[in-house]
Amino acid sequence: MQSVFKAAAADRLIGWSPCTGVTLPAAEAVERLMLTPEQVDAVVAATPARYRALMVVLSVCGPRIGEALAMCADDVDRDAGVLRIRRQLGQKAQAFAPLKVRASRRDIPVPRHVLTALAEHQLAYPPLRGDADFDGLMFTSPQGRPLHYDTFARIMRRTAAQAGVPWLTALGLRHHAGSTLLHRGVPVTTVAKVLGNTPAVLLRTYAHALPSGDDLARQAMERSPNVSLGVSQRPVERGV
Repeated sequence: MQSVFKAAAADRLIGWSPCTGVTLPAAEAVERLMLTPEQVDAVVAATPARYRALMVVLSVCGPRIGEALAMCADDVDRDAGVLRIRRQLGQKAQAFAPLKVRASRRDIPVPRHVLTALAEHQLAYPPLRGDADFDGLMFTSPQGRPLHYDTFARIMRRTAAQAGVPWLTALGLRHHAGSTLLHRGVPVTTVAKVLGNTPAVLLRTYAHALPSGDDLARQAMERSPNVSLGVSQRPVERGV
């Protein structure tokens, strides 16, 4: 509203902005709902086998859902231990689409257990072949077509109900992955690179997941060397 009135005043449509000099009250902080590690474990265990590796990738590595659904076999570099993000699946799952922003093009480090899950998935559900548009696509429907996000959203809802988890979304899994990295002390710049964000965007989105500043300061101080101040043990005289 302030921007609208400011622009109207600049265009001489109104004499002055009624928002001038108005200070809004501070908004109450809203705690972001987060999945617990136990909830994520329950969800992965309850996920149908065809989609379990996808659930693992989302919850551990934190790609965007469109990036994950566009994963091809060649994007998994087992030797380097990385997942290469180069594209995303279009909104209607009819074609690949460019990534969201420049920072989205990245290599995500992948732990060994995720690489194992992806290898087992490829053995059980071979990547799509012979399709000029989706050659090598890893996550597909039982009909051998790209997995539409709406279809996976329904799978997540059923899985959450079976696992006894009150809610489950792909974005929630991404937030779980990013928050876990931050809580375990991974530098902000590294987490931002993993998620395909800038550090500024990451801090705005995941500030709730950062360890307490007081706790970090106290830990750093405790690791500092003991410094003798040369203070005698004699009582300090009054007035000194």
